[in-house]
Amino acid sequence: MQTATEIWRERRQPRSLFGRLVKWTFVGFNLWIAAEIIFVLSRIGDARRSLQGSGLGQAIVGVAGLNVLFEWFAIWTVGLILLGGATLATRGKKEMVRMVERTPL
Repeated sequence: MQTATEIWRERRQPRSLFGRLVKWTFVGFNLWIAAEIIFVLSRIGDARRSLQGSGLGQAIVGVAGLNVLFEWFAIWTVGLILLGGATLATRGKKEMVRMVERTPL
């Protein structure tokens, strides 16, 4: 004689085409912003090296560079919230699947 044990497992359906598009837009946006921040940091370093003798020039470049970095981080935060929410909202539907295991006595 065998006994049956019921097990429920959670499973997600795959994303739709629109869901995959939103997800890859989110990934691309993050990569683009990261590249922009690295570019701004390298430009700030180049500008500070070219103004090595001038303390006031370096201070101006530092303040302007921090302002630009603040703007990019603000854009990143807003995009992260909007696109991250859209990525979460377009996940595949969750469904519960019933599994039956038969074990011999």
